[in-house]
Amino acid sequence: MAFQFSHVIVCELPNSYATSALGLSSPVDMDLARQQWRSYVRSLENLGCQVTTLPADEKFPDCVFVEDTAVIVMGHALLTKPGDPSRTDEIKNMKPVLEKQGLVVMEINDPAAKLDGGDVIFTGKEILVGLSPRTNQAGVDAVSEAFPGFPVTGIPVSGPLHLKTLLTMCGPNTFCASTQSGDSTAMLKRIQKLAKYEYKSLLVSDDMASNVIHMNGALLHKSWTESKESAEIFCSYCSKTCPGEGPTRSIDLDLSEIEKAVGSLTCMSLRYNPNQSIA
Repeated sequence: MAFQFSHVIVCELPNSYATSALGLSSPVDMDLARQQWRSYVRSLENLGCQVTTLPADEKFPDCVFVEDTAVIVMGHALLTKPGDPSRTDEIKNMKPVLEKQGLVVMEINDPAAKLDGGDVIFTGKEILVGLSPRTNQAGVDAVSEAFPGFPVTGIPVSGPLHLKTLLTMCGPNTFCASTQSGDSTAMLKRIQKLAKYEYKSLLVSDDMASNVIHMNGALLHKSWTESKESAEIFCSYCSKTCPGEGPTRSIDLDLSEIEKAVGSLTCMSLRYNPNQSIA
């Protein structure tokens, strides 16, 4: 199942996050940031996941955003080639971690390719890859080569960073998008035009609230405190969903300090199932 995961990888927040993380917009309260991160990790554990926690590395201010380092689909992991050169060594460090997790690990050979994991959405049927400042067409082609069993389509990105920054899946066949800036709905329209399959949509009013995680029968989303209207929509959505057809439980989380570096729920973890043939 595309949205059922047994394992998760996360990384602690380094002190350097507060001063040197890419895209910082305002001062970070590190005590609060770590509190928010711990709540996030506890939520993943409570959903039945075995969590591997990597220690913070002060050389890499963005190391908490582990999702950018790999694309994992059905027990196979493609190491990425970050669009920002400062994150390249994070990929080298992630390779042995993934190999120990019972995953088939692949690498990109094209030196021209740029690929961030935050630009990749696996819908369970196909793979959508954002064409963004961090991911180029050669990166899209690398994903297609790594996962030949699924259609792979490039989606032009609008907004602050990645495809998933403002657009994610909140159910097996449903995308969550925001009406706030127009960037999120613009990408949704491109998916509706370019994707090989049809999808439903759930709209919220807060751009950053459109980044959610649907997994293990639950929906992780931005908190009632930080985005009340969106949280109400998510709670209602989950209450109307039948078991087995999507999330039936909503879990709200504070993200104020994570968002200051254009961070979000999805980018703080790698969620996967080990490859049974090598585990």
